[in-house]
Amino acid sequence: MAVGEAGGAEKAVGVGKERGVKLVLAALSACFLFLSFADWDIWPFGFVFVVPLMMLAQRSESAKQAWWWSLLTGWAANFGGFYWISGLLVDFGQMPFAVALGICLLMNLYQGVSFAIFGTLFHVLDKRTKLPAILLAPVLWTSIELMFPLIFPYYLGNSQWTFPVMIQVAELLGPLSVGTVLFIANGAILDVLRAFGPLKSADGVDAALKRRAMICGGVGAAVVAANLVYGVVRMGQVDAQMEAAEKLKIGLVEADIGIFSKEDPFKLANNLIIHQHLSKKLVEEDKVDLLVWPESSFQAPYVFASTEKSEDLEVLKKSTREYRRWFPRNATYMHPSSAPLLKDDASDIDAGTKRSDRYAVQRGFKVPILFGGISFRVLSEEELRTNPPNKKMTRIVDGKRVRQPRNFRVYNTATLLDEEGRVKGSYDKTYLLAFGEYIPFADYFPSVYDMIPAASEFTPGDTITVMPFGDHRIGVMICYEDIIPAFGRKLAKEDPHVIINVTNDAWFGKTAEPYLHLALASFRSVETRKWLLRSTNTGVSAFIDANGRLREASSIYDAEGISYEVAMMTGGPTLYVMIGDVIGYLAVAMLAGLFVMARRREDEGDGAKADEAKGGESGDSEEAKEAA
Repeated sequence: MAVGEAGGAEKAVGVGKERGVKLVLAALSACFLFLSFADWDIWPFGFVFVVPLMMLAQRSESAKQAWWWSLLTGWAANFGGFYWISGLLVDFGQMPFAVALGICLLMNLYQGVSFAIFGTLFHVLDKRTKLPAILLAPVLWTSIELMFPLIFPYYLGNSQWTFPVMIQVAELLGPLSVGTVLFIANGAILDVLRAFGPLKSADGVDAALKRRAMICGGVGAAVVAANLVYGVVRMGQVDAQMEAAEKLKIGLVEADIGIFSKEDPFKLANNLIIHQHLSKKLVEEDKVDLLVWPESSFQAPYVFASTEKSEDLEVLKKSTREYRRWFPRNATYMHPSSAPLLKDDASDIDAGTKRSDRYAVQRGFKVPILFGGISFRVLSEEELRTNPPNKKMTRIVDGKRVRQPRNFRVYNTATLLDEEGRVKGSYDKTYLLAFGEYIPFADYFPSVYDMIPAASEFTPGDTITVMPFGDHRIGVMICYEDIIPAFGRKLAKEDPHVIINVTNDAWFGKTAEPYLHLALASFRSVETRKWLLRSTNTGVSAFIDANGRLREASSIYDAEGISYEVAMMTGGPTLYVMIGDVIGYLAVAMLAGLFVMARRREDEGDGAKADEAKGGESGDSEEAKEAA
């Protein structure tokens, strides 16, 4: 074999070996990431999940190569966590599996871009600034988490939700701060490996770099230890506050009704009876003070309600009217039933139960209830002329069927009734789910509702309020509002004693999504120092205390009711509620400083090269003169 051929073969083997190493690093980082999240919950992986990714970025020959390898890592990591999107599109979008899988992969690819940005910037700044990873990693990732818009928002700090001691710092600086601590730990580990482990160069490591690595390792360990000590101390203090606080026994009803059954008009009455039987059992056996039903749980062919502004029950009863499917947004009273609670709707029909009793929210029990439903508001002539809904309805005009904008708006509403049926408070969902509750940009292209007549057009609420419940205040979140820290801060500023989330995860089936939703939501309890209760249609319903601990949870497989004594937490807003994501903005400012440093060092390097070139030319000139 010729020398050139042998050298080419050795080079090819070397390239293949290096590619294999990079594939292993990408796979390790991706697996560490999604395995640290629900419903695997292997939280220790959170302390190492970025080390392979940073190694991968360092081994890359160029920023472009770092981009593609990091994108592959992020793509795989997000697919491991969000694989269930494909099932959602097949079941509810009626898409072929191949199409649904393609869309799922594209969405995960987009979410992986944040990893590509991280890996690329780490590669560039590591080479140009020579700063330790313990500094670069948290500054880079905290900046990206603050600024990069995710389709399904999550924070890498959420991986620690089953290790509550680790997440107590969220009351000071929010979920970004938990991720910052993790990235400090990951960066410190990388710095130590580069000086003492298998990552050190073949030429060895000088004493100065070893000293720096030891300092980085010590700082990383100290930061993690300080965070854990803070967590232990604060959890003890908050436990004492919870012990001293007044308690309410609250019951959560989970009817385990699938989406197709939930929307079936022929099953609405029986679905309601399932909720009522579970409620009756909680009232009789657990003696609850308040019942909670999930998002849009109350759906009936008819609704009996009053809009009269009065506290007099007789006045409210006499002014009660019948409505189809939805109740008026300004309802003040919803008729409770005193009729016996029978087995099913067929039994009601056989017994001749009145329609107003068959379709009441409160039947078989007499305690206050918070429930999710759909409300409507009839629009004025002025509103119809200036801002009509995009969705149309068929009306009879001059004997002809015509399509016109409907004369009302609908809301995803949570309503609190007292034991007599009086409305004590309501809240309309503020953050609507794109494509599920409205179609984005439909105001500019209203014909989209003609093309997709089954699409929903809900109107977002315009206020965030708390509901009075005796001497206490209840803050309500609907659906995925509980995974938005900014919404949690707004609600906490209204000073509730407890936060209740009513939601419906039935869209996602029996997958990891309900557990992931729970993990992301749990941080609101620490950030606000309030108990967070989650009432879901198919699970996971849960009680999370003010330390972020899961106290009680339901299954995703069966209908059930669960209850717990909940501490009504008092006290002012936490630091995070007051200042928000300050740590993220500090990271962005530091990142800008790193770019300035990198640019200056690059300019200094170019200047040094130019001086060397001039020196070389000068030397050549002197030699030429001597030769002459």
